[in-house]
Amino acid sequence: MSSLVSDEQLQRIGWSAFAVFLVVGAALPLVVDDQFVLRLVMFAFIWSAFAVAWNLFSGYSGFISFGHAIFFGVGAFTSTWLQINMEVIPWIGMVAGAVFAVVIAVTIGYITFSAGLSGIYFALSMLTLPLIAAPVVTWLGYIELSIPIATDQPLINMSFLGIEGYYYISVGLFLLTFGVAWWVQRNRLGYYLQAIKSSEEGAASLGVNTTRYKILALSLSAFLSALIGTVYVQANFIFATNDIFTLTTSAQPVILAVAGGLGTLFGPVVAGFTLFPIAELLREELGSIIPGINGIVYGFVLIFIIIYLPDGIYAGARNRLFSNRTSRNVETGSAKGTTGRDEPMKSDTKEGSD
Repeated sequence: MSSLVSDEQLQRIGWSAFAVFLVVGAALPLVVDDQFVLRLVMFAFIWSAFAVAWNLFSGYSGFISFGHAIFFGVGAFTSTWLQINMEVIPWIGMVAGAVFAVVIAVTIGYITFSAGLSGIYFALSMLTLPLIAAPVVTWLGYIELSIPIATDQPLINMSFLGIEGYYYISVGLFLLTFGVAWWVQRNRLGYYLQAIKSSEEGAASLGVNTTRYKILALSLSAFLSALIGTVYVQANFIFATNDIFTLTTSAQPVILAVAGGLGTLFGPVVAGFTLFPIAELLREELGSIIPGINGIVYGFVLIFIIIYLPDGIYAGARNRLFSNRTSRNVETGSAKGTTGRDEPMKSDTKEGSD
């Protein structure tokens, strides 16, 4: 029966499942009162969005970043500082932080790409950014910043007594990030990034300004990551340097994107709503007995996936359900070709699908 499932049918199944997922996610606060469950799902939306934003650059271009905590943190710090010291509402502060993150992305992108850095050298150059930012922000005296609570105008001030307001903002930001990633895959930028990933020299020989498009993708990823950082600290009511500018924050989107399916549209979302909740539930139940158990879970799961599911959880699950479809067959978030029909986009040398 699976052999009779066409690529178009498979795409419809994937998008239908995603639509059901969104409906359930949006309705959850209406039927669930448990604040722990709502916070767990809310942060799953936040970290999934961060993974999608990271994947938009690194997954599509092949230039792996180990330093996206810099963009996440710059957005969080800028909006919080403006809110506390300048009484700027978070909605404006988050845009200001996102613009600041783009400036950093353009600067570091121009320096590293002009120098021809790639592979581990580019990854390490990105890793240095949050490692530098953490002591600098601490030296400036901003170890922790408490978010002011102003519930007289909760939506304008992004300040809510319950979790529901932050929950729906997280869902909205997730949809924005996912929508941008979908749009990129279906437009020129997505094609160029895939060409760069396959062969940057080949893309350049065809007239593609590879430096320009890598900087553009990095900037877009940085902008979205900074927005997500603002919502994260608002939902936590505090900015903590040692929680934001860390290797853990940089590793989170990498792990989720790789585990779900590097360079795919749905992969980071699948991992974000499976691995993250499992790890957090274990930390909640067993954290006092086994400190850092969520990291242990991530480590073992990642090793398992690399060995047995190199295309990621999503592709692996899809291929099990539709045994005659290989990871080459379809990218649900595919690029739209000249025929007007959805056409597959390569995600890497093993060509994962969405």
